[in-house]
Amino acid sequence: MRILLGLTNSPGELEQMVRVGTSVLGSFYDRRGLNKLLELKGAGLWVMLDSGAFTWWNKNVGTSKEIKDVIGTDWSRGSGFERYKREYIDWLKKFGSFIDVYVTLDVIFDPERTWEVWKEMREEGLNPVPVVHYGTDYSLIEKYLEEGVEYIGTGGLVGGRKVISQWMDGIFKNFVKVDGGKPFPKVHIFGAVTPDVFKRYPLYSADSTGWKKYCAYGFVPVPLVGRSGEFTFETLFVVKVTRRRTSGEKGKCFSDYVKMVGEEVVKKVAKEVFGEEVGVQEIEERLQDSIERGKWSIWYYRGMEKWWSKFKDWEVYRVGSRKYLV
Repeated sequence: MRILLGLTNSPGELEQMVRVGTSVLGSFYDRRGLNKLLELKGAGLWVMLDSGAFTWWNKNVGTSKEIKDVIGTDWSRGSGFERYKREYIDWLKKFGSFIDVYVTLDVIFDPERTWEVWKEMREEGLNPVPVVHYGTDYSLIEKYLEEGVEYIGTGGLVGGRKVISQWMDGIFKNFVKVDGGKPFPKVHIFGAVTPDVFKRYPLYSADSTGWKKYCAYGFVPVPLVGRSGEFTFETLFVVKVTRRRTSGEKGKCFSDYVKMVGEEVVKKVAKEVFGEEVGVQEIEERLQDSIERGKWSIWYYRGMEKWWSKFKDWEVYRVGSRKYLV
């Protein structure tokens, strides 16, 4: 399984991505990052390009009208959306072959119109990954598969966990088979990099565009140690590393983590993160800087990717009481 991290503007973090070999997600909406994405692919990384559809919608539609006035309108046929679609298609015709995967331009709140745009892109000679959002009827997923689709993106996964898991359960129980540990068709889940999701579904890929939020607020995710003495990423464990704390703050801090796993473990993590021997005190000093926290987080998610790639006991195939048939 692949864990993709959203593209960063920091040269130091970009260098770390290349050094540890992470997978990367870029957005067409951020044109400034397109050259960086191509450079990262040239450096040997696996890259995916998202269409930026949600950002475009949020900037041009979602913030200017109430959602109830948007659903059912033909804004996706207006000049602004058509212009954005044309720019995206033209860029992909020139550079799409230089990246691993690119995503269709989905129409927010309109699965049928998303299908039409996906067909348009195919007719232009492109092969975008289709995206289905929470609540999309399974019959539409079946249509994509009948067209020979081998990779599907799933999005819009916010709201009640129970309801969403039922919809996702249906996708995997009805359409996804696992042969030799490899799921088919491949499924990408947008914005859901959590152990609970990885335990439940045989995903091909997932992404985090908010991975830097931990860094911005002075936190880093840290590995724990399993019985064998190796790092484990079964639980997402986050600690405060900056010294700025408030009286109401809860949770563990860096010194707590050192006590939990021992100084030698922390130094072992730091050596992998920074590529050199570093003492505990210096580690804490480095982590006062947000870029250094970013480097740490990039290493962590790459480790998480490797760890969960070995997992084969997905919960969705062990739940036999519910059926979601097309």
